[in-house]
Amino acid sequence: MALAHGYALPFVTQKVVGDYASDNAAATARAIVSGSTKEAAGNCLDARAINLQMRVPQRTDTNLLFNSSMTGATGSVLPTNWASGSVSGLTVTISSASTVAGFRAIEWTVSGTAATDGDLYLACEPMQSGSVVAQIPNEYIGTMYCARVSGTISSGMVLQTLTQNFVDGAVQETKTKDLAAVTGQTFVRIEPNSIKTDIDLENRVNLRLYQSIASGDVVNFTIRVAAPQIEAGLVASPFISTVSGAVSEVRGRPSVLVVPQLTRAGVVYPQLPVVSGADFTFTRATTA
Repeated sequence: MALAHGYALPFVTQKVVGDYASDNAAATARAIVSGSTKEAAGNCLDARAINLQMRVPQRTDTNLLFNSSMTGATGSVLPTNWASGSVSGLTVTISSASTVAGFRAIEWTVSGTAATDGDLYLACEPMQSGSVVAQIPNEYIGTMYCARVSGTISSGMVLQTLTQNFVDGAVQETKTKDLAAVTGQTFVRIEPNSIKTDIDLENRVNLRLYQSIASGDVVNFTIRVAAPQIEAGLVASPFISTVSGAVSEVRGRPSVLVVPQLTRAGVVYPQLPVVSGADFTFTRATTA
């Protein structure tokens, strides 16, 4: 039936729509304010992304070492890209790579009586131009899992994160952590403090087990090493392990894009990250 002239249905409809729009705008404003307040109080998820449609975190490096899975270690040959040093009178052997407690590992055995002074070390990169490029200025942190298989580890044995000169490999600065916690065959993660590259000569960064040797020192140990890692930053990230114990490695510069998702409750939460970038790889050191 047609409505008689004078009934204000169109006006009522406009008023309802107008009230809805006004209420919706006010509710959105309140939610943003509430979200900001809650975020300041520590609740970062509630209503945080109402006015953020997407977010791209800064790209990060995870592991700058070229060979953290002991590739190339055959028993008489060091892992590819690794280097070692010793002194006269000491016998040094390297085992072939094997899987121990889910890690790809090698065993470094040194025995004998030193005939001269010098340096004993096992480095994850060559000690000159082939080492990991360091940006200036920046901070780097290194870690390694170690276990004592046999013998005695001297109090002078340390894990070093060090900066070097590109041309001759001369050590510029070191940060060290002793192996006092390495008392048995259970892996212990050793983590020296971060090191800062702040001069032009500090254009390489390296990681090595190191001990200063004096003539007459008696050395006898076997140290199992695994999962070496160098990354930019102040705090080391975990070495990634699969549920079955197979060790995995993330290396490169991932681009991570987090896209918000609107829930039915009207609150926006981030979705799972979408990883992109041709220079990003994910590899597993062992099958599982």
